[in-house]
Amino acid sequence: MNNYNISVPEPLIESLKNHLSNTEFDDVDEFAQFIIRNTICVLENESEFKTANNVDQDEVQERLESLGYLSD
Repeated sequence: MNNYNISVPEPLIESLKNHLSNTEFDDVDEFAQFIIRNTICVLENESEFKTANNVDQDEVQERLESLGYLSD
């Protein structure tokens, strides 16, 4: 796995340091990686949910129309 360096503003680093003692992480790097991973998971799950939700709504609407509960 490749590692990349990113620039993080000092106030954000200080915020991470302030919260570090309330976590199980040993250093700011581990904590920041955890936050980035979690944020990506949330974003991916939201995207998948929206896509699945739209498909499900369309299917439900079509089914309700076919049963006569909804009209075009």
